[in-house]
Amino acid sequence: MNTKPSMKYRVVQGHNPRTGGTIQRPQIVERETYYLDQVVEYALNAGYVRGQFHDMRGALNGFIEAIQQLGRDGKAVNLKNWLRVHAELTGQVGETRQLTSANELHVVITALQDLKSDWTKFSWTNVEDSGVIPKIDTILSPGGKPSEIVKTKGILVTGRNLFFDATKGDTATISWGESESAQTIAITPTESDYSHMLFAWPAALADVAAGTKLTFSFRTCAGIEGGAVYPMTKFATLVAAS
Repeated sequence: MNTKPSMKYRVVQGHNPRTGGTIQRPQIVERETYYLDQVVEYALNAGYVRGQFHDMRGALNGFIEAIQQLGRDGKAVNLKNWLRVHAELTGQVGETRQLTSANELHVVITALQDLKSDWTKFSWTNVEDSGVIPKIDTILSPGGKPSEIVKTKGILVTGRNLFFDATKGDTATISWGESESAQTIAITPTESDYSHMLFAWPAALADVAAGTKLTFSFRTCAGIEGGAVYPMTKFATLVAAS
């Protein structure tokens, strides 16, 4: 049976420069690094090359030095359909369109088609994942209809694993409006547990017109110290008090 190689990752938070929002991207962790001698030993033991260790090591060193010298000679190197090694200029030119001290020469190594791989070829484990995943079922005002927030009343969020702890980095926001008129406020629950979060009426919504669509965004680790932070989004409509 074909077993996929195991890899581990964690999730890091970043900033989307186009939207100003938050993005989450995976980052590979706990990955073993092979150095020159280990690569040579592996290639010999696996039968990729034949010969004596020091001969193979010397050949690999010489091969890399040859590529380095070709680069110094102004050449680009394509290794079969595995790698391309070439130089690129960085920075901007001066007013005379000539190179200046602001420019630098960087050596770029690009993986070509035969060296590329797909993430589905590996078995992945999130090292931060506790297995506890929060989920929102409904947002409403206490005693009201699902997906409706009644003016001047509180906000009740129901679901599972909804423990909220701001000291662990958990956040909750409400957004409304479009483009330049869009607004966002932060809210913090007055209570939370496994099945619910309860928020007081946000005074910032006092002048928002009834019928406005509200976007609720949550980020919570479900009360797990060092656990993965899960984003959740839910929508509701603001309605006038009866």
